[in-house]
Amino acid sequence: MTNAEILRHVDHTLLQAVATWDEIKTLCDEAVANQTASVCVPPSYIKRIADTYGPAVNICTVVGFPLGYQTTAAKVCEVEQAIADGANIIILPGYMFAPSLVAQTGLYPDVKFIGLDVGAGDICEKGVGEGYTYNPADY
Repeated sequence: MTNAEILRHVDHTLLQAVATWDEIKTLCDEAVANQTASVCVPPSYIKRIADTYGPAVNICTVVGFPLGYQTTAAKVCEVEQAIADGANIIILPGYMFAPSLVAQTGLYPDVKFIGLDVGAGDICEKGVGEGYTYNPADY
């Protein structure tokens, strides 16, 4: 597998709470140049990325980051806002919540949802796109 093939499966990620727009812009420029699968960013940058880069980059964000302790209602609001702002990949930490939202993904046909519990290594996935597993053994 070539580097370019590997990069097409990589979420270029910057989730630091103190990330600046300049850092996010560099991340996006690198993602476009290297044709990564997406950029994974804090929700506060989704709209600005969508407005700046349009369809040149897939935008991923994490709802309920980092531990998934928010209520279901709060997570649903986060999902709806992220999608309205332009995200097309949503990662849901907290395995217990993920299946309930993933079961309703028909409401969001153009969005990829990935629910995971990193500690247990479980992944619950449904949405648009090719197999996208976060398991290095799959690549």
